[in-house]
Amino acid sequence: MSKLKVLVADDEESVRNSLVRLLKRWGYDVIQASDGREVLDLIIHGDSFFSLENNNIPNFIILDLKMPGIDGFSVLEKISKSFIERKPYIIVLSGIEDTDSIVKALNLGADDYMTKPFEIHELKARLKAAERHHVLEIKDSFILMLTKITEFKSFETGKHIERVQKFTVLLAKEYFKIKNMGNNISFLYELYHASPLHDIGKLLITDKILSKPGPLSYEEFEIMKKHTIYGAKMIEDAMKKSFDFAHFKIIYEVVKFHHERWDGKGYPDGLIKEEIPLSARLVSLCDTYDAITSDRVYKKAQSHEFAISEIRKGKGTQFDPDVVDAFLNIESNFLKLKNLING
Repeated sequence: MSKLKVLVADDEESVRNSLVRLLKRWGYDVIQASDGREVLDLIIHGDSFFSLENNNIPNFIILDLKMPGIDGFSVLEKISKSFIERKPYIIVLSGIEDTDSIVKALNLGADDYMTKPFEIHELKARLKAAERHHVLEIKDSFILMLTKITEFKSFETGKHIERVQKFTVLLAKEYFKIKNMGNNISFLYELYHASPLHDIGKLLITDKILSKPGPLSYEEFEIMKKHTIYGAKMIEDAMKKSFDFAHFKIIYEVVKFHHERWDGKGYPDGLIKEEIPLSARLVSLCDTYDAITSDRVYKKAQSHEFAISEIRKGKGTQFDPDVVDAFLNIESNFLKLKNLING
């Protein structure tokens, strides 16, 4: 995974050198500019757009507003009119009394500001906030895009994706309750966004297999099983050059491991019991419930009661026993939610 890149733009060499040392110590790649012209030369290609081939485009810019020649305001204005890629997150530097300059910079597209002289802990906090903004903004767009692609390709309906998403959060809350763990809001947020992508790897499975009206042959099923591996590879490849993979850990877990079984007889890795991430254990049951109670190209929907019976049978073999207990506590809510979503 590539390091996040920061461009430091300040005409004061001592300030610039101090920032560079700190940023490198904190693990960033750093490029420097001593004035506005150098900033634009580094990141603007031609007169009207960022170059897709330009490796100098930073994730973040720390930009002094008062530089000779082309000042920070002009840089902000040029960037706002020139980019075709996602704009770098820009933190501007200004004098402590110069509130007018700060307001002007924010109106021109700056994302945050610091006043000189600044504290080291403040800089670190601002950059951490920038990282969170950077990841969440792109992550949400990425997830939405993949979810819509999955819905478009799916031979089931988009409502399957929505149902599994809502079921999973409902089940996770009850699981936390019976385990006396409290609501882990961060986990629930990640799970909510990860669960719609559980079958993203099916984009790489042939329609002939996905739409087959009868049972799959052994060879066809072996191909179908690979959707977990394909999906995980898609997530890995998309993330490794741009993000901290930790931000996508739960998506990866759900995509790769939602067909693992508690008894170790699942796929793709044959994980057993708690080796299977909790996120995948939760999605596994919800996906199974929805598959049983919904029409598919190869079968008609079964009843809610039949799904309960099948999930009971799978307790301790296919499913985590505690996850099954959580489901049984709230199974009537699954039926209510399903009917609500289906209209």
